[in-house]
Amino acid sequence: MKKRIIITCLIFILLLPLASCGASAEDGITLMIANDLHYISPSLLGDGDFFRNPQSRADGKLVHYSPEITDSFIAEVIEKKPQALILAGDLTLNGAKLSHTELSAKLRQIKDAGIDLLIIPGNHDFDKTAVDYSGEELKAAEAATAADFYGMYDPLLPETLSRETGTFNYIYEASEDLWVLMLDSNTYAECYVPDSTFAWIEENLKKAKDAGIDVIAVSHQNVYAHSDMLSFGYQLYNGSNLLALYEKYGVKCNFSAHVHIQSITGKRMPEIVTSSLIVTGLHYGEIVSRRGKITYTAQSLAIDEAIEGFSSYGEYATYYFEKIAKDQAHKALAESGLTADEIELMAKTYAEINSAYFEGRRIREKDYARGIELWRTQGDAFISKYIESMLGAVDRERSIKIK
Repeated sequence: MKKRIIITCLIFILLLPLASCGASAEDGITLMIANDLHYISPSLLGDGDFFRNPQSRADGKLVHYSPEITDSFIAEVIEKKPQALILAGDLTLNGAKLSHTELSAKLRQIKDAGIDLLIIPGNHDFDKTAVDYSGEELKAAEAATAADFYGMYDPLLPETLSRETGTFNYIYEASEDLWVLMLDSNTYAECYVPDSTFAWIEENLKKAKDAGIDVIAVSHQNVYAHSDMLSFGYQLYNGSNLLALYEKYGVKCNFSAHVHIQSITGKRMPEIVTSSLIVTGLHYGEIVSRRGKITYTAQSLAIDEAIEGFSSYGEYATYYFEKIAKDQAHKALAESGLTADEIELMAKTYAEINSAYFEGRRIREKDYARGIELWRTQGDAFISKYIESMLGAVDRERSIKIK
């Protein structure tokens, strides 16, 4: 059975009922969103052992199954048939041209099924050091340039209301009363929005406001810091300026990616992050606009095939993610002087809290009281500080009400 985490945003829109592509206010419209696919061509992946048996510094992505997860996700999108699919960057693992070539061909199936594709690049998508992992030794692979990226994905985009020249900044008309602003924060400079783009954004937001049209925005990097430990390099460097512009013109919410966690934050304008499709939870999001309100739901992709001794990909994804965290903890505590039982409890505590954090599940501190107490004896150790940041972030998320 599919797991479902439901995060509902009630955004009241004092406007005419939504209507697009023949949809009535009663029917509404549905969009889907997925982030950080980190697709890699099987030709560059080989048998996947480089990722299957990772070092403890790895971040828990199921890179070794990204082709299978991507194929399954595309099939689910076509089956659900939303009006549009949003892909908010990091389409590939490290920008290999071959990976982009294959992925863009796969995504054409979605376009051919009559589903609009809304795509922006992420920081992993071009001008990177691409790697071939298929042999006994790593070697360089041909990397995609920005021009390669545009050449492959631009033909997949639907008709736009407005497009900034030389970027993937554009406005998509979801309905006569709702626009989607797709923001490219990687072409000019990673994690940065240039002044020229601010001018283009404001011009379009003013048009929308004057016409009584609501806007939701999408970026790869985050407008807000979603954690004390996930800010620099994750939050847009001039995100505060962008937030001020969004608030000035009443942008309803921002959807973003990059941090791989499932998270919602922001008091005045909410920002919703859907976690990476290839980490624990295997999340994508559904956005439904109906009867003057927008509802966001984080879904788990269901691949109920047996895999490496587990009954499903979802079960394996959680095992793999938590195993890496446990390995990190054991390595960090090797010289701590703690007993083996204490170290094992601390490793289990860290792994389970980290998994819940990435999946957007609530964490009850009392369930991990002894393990947390032991981690707090480690002072300023990285994992100790990280656990505190996760506990704090989850507390803020639980209390958020988006209107």
